[in-house]
Amino acid sequence: MHSYLRYHPNIVRLLGFGWGPSVDSNAVYPILVLEHASHGSLAALQASVPPLRFAVKQKLCHDVARGLAILHVCGIIHGDVKHENILVFDNRYNEPPDQPYTAKLADFGAADMDITEQGSHQLRMKTFPYEAPEISSTLSPSSLKKTDVYSFGLLVWRTFIDGKGLLAELGFSDLLPAKVQILMKQLKLNDGLLVEAVDNVRRQFGTGSQVHKGFVMVVFTLIACVTPDAKLRELPKAQAALRGMDLGAIGDFMVRIESANLKDLQNEQGRAPGRHGISADSLGFQLGKLGDDYDAQ
Repeated sequence: MHSYLRYHPNIVRLLGFGWGPSVDSNAVYPILVLEHASHGSLAALQASVPPLRFAVKQKLCHDVARGLAILHVCGIIHGDVKHENILVFDNRYNEPPDQPYTAKLADFGAADMDITEQGSHQLRMKTFPYEAPEISSTLSPSSLKKTDVYSFGLLVWRTFIDGKGLLAELGFSDLLPAKVQILMKQLKLNDGLLVEAVDNVRRQFGTGSQVHKGFVMVVFTLIACVTPDAKLRELPKAQAALRGMDLGAIGDFMVRIESANLKDLQNEQGRAPGRHGISADSLGFQLGKLGDDYDAQ
């Protein structure tokens, strides 16, 4: 497994491999041994407990954004971002305070691994209604990442309405599946679904939601993710908003981060072979081997 993923706090840990029988036949198949998620999936958590506090929902979404960001840095497309593929664990840290959970990305059966910027790709599967509008097209690697961002935006929407089904919230529950598919496609081809999402979250917040700081943050995140124009989807902006950064400062922050990343890359390339010494990453990986978490970003 990629070192940057192996110890990341928001990627489920692979503990080992094994062999076991299939539930459908007598054949023996390889199995993956993963760490146990004490609270199950995000869908199960939100269905089994009273509505979570706003700050808890914000932190869970930020966790997912961090996990998705490191996947994309490693050239991996998740391909199926949804509540059921997010596992929830006890938070092992005291910071931030009063946060009982940690969310981790899991289920990489639909993932596209080790993509390069050359060539084009098409995702192998999708889950309705969380897929991006361009999902059936052949896409560049950078465009594939944007499909994950769209699905993440819908996950954020569902999280802040306490895990309710999106189709039910849109009033589609009693319609025939074929009709629902058509309506969703129409909403996704323009800003219709984004408008519906914002209105739905507004109802969840209730009276005065327009001036509620939390509501504004959620809307900012939705706008950064749930847009039909893939070029306008920006996971880093959504991640910064979910981290609690002042929304007006995010633009300048993105510029500074890009400049700092470029400078680090130039410094790394300029060092002579064998002169790189001890880096933050090498120390982080060592801590990971000792059981700690490490986020290289």
